[in-house]
Amino acid sequence: CRKLELKPGETLLDIGCGWGGMLIYAAERYGVSGTGITLSTEQAALAKQRIAERGLSDRIQITIPDSREIEGQYDKFVSIGMFEHVGKGSFATFMEKAEALLKPTGIGLLHSIVTQSNERNGAWVDKYIFPGGYAPQLHELTQELWAAKLSVAHCENLKPHYAETMKRWAENFTANWDAIAALDSEKYSDRFFRMWYLYLQSFQASFRYGGLHVYQLLFFKGKQ
Repeated sequence: CRKLELKPGETLLDIGCGWGGMLIYAAERYGVSGTGITLSTEQAALAKQRIAERGLSDRIQITIPDSREIEGQYDKFVSIGMFEHVGKGSFATFMEKAEALLKPTGIGLLHSIVTQSNERNGAWVDKYIFPGGYAPQLHELTQELWAAKLSVAHCENLKPHYAETMKRWAENFTANWDAIAALDSEKYSDRFFRMWYLYLQSFQASFRYGGLHVYQLLFFKGKQ
């Protein structure tokens, strides 16, 4: 929110809004109104519930279109942890859409897992955890931003912080496993537990010691 320099009355578009946390935080603390996009009906339902509970339904809306179908223009643009699922063939489309959705002097922030390696997730992760996922390299992000006439203003690497995030996720996952399994014992089986725990631990190691990074790229349209 600070990087985007959010101000009261501005409009914020969140692509891949999840359960609405960013939009709720921005609306309550910075006075913006916003639109969130998610492809998950479950995420959209919970986001709308949380927004309503905070009395923000008149300022935040959640929709479920494909991000390529969104229309309008916004003061600010954000996408957190969604770009890894876009796929290399759609990088240019995503950046061009971001440019079109920003007002002439709009500002955006892209938060994405990034890899140093030419190798990607591996067969096991591709099959069971992130089907169709593709972690970009940093130069792929900057090249596509520039190609879409979006200027990079700031780049920050959150690699060590994300290792801690993965560690806390694993701890919370383990501590709450009984409650998770009770939601659907067939879906959330012991096999699922072992699989997901392995993912959380292996990715923590990759962020702490290996070639995985998390970058935040701040960019702008036009002349600031």
